[in-house]
Amino acid sequence: MRQRALTGNVGTVADVAGGMSVMAGRGGGVLMKIRALGDAVNNMQIQLDAALKHALKPPEPKKPA
Repeated sequence: MRQRALTGNVGTVADVAGGMSVMAGRGGGVLMKIRALGDAVNNMQIQLDAALKHALKPPEPKKPA
């Protein structure tokens, strides 16, 4: 997921996906992983919404020189 986000030019989503992969691979309690990954999913939804708004925003008209 991280690699696809990087090639899709959505760097913030790639950062969240990379952090999720690190969290999933770490040791520790299952409840801690569940909570951390749940927070990361929420963060990813926020980042995707922001990227979608940016992508759908109409370009600003250019001012004549």
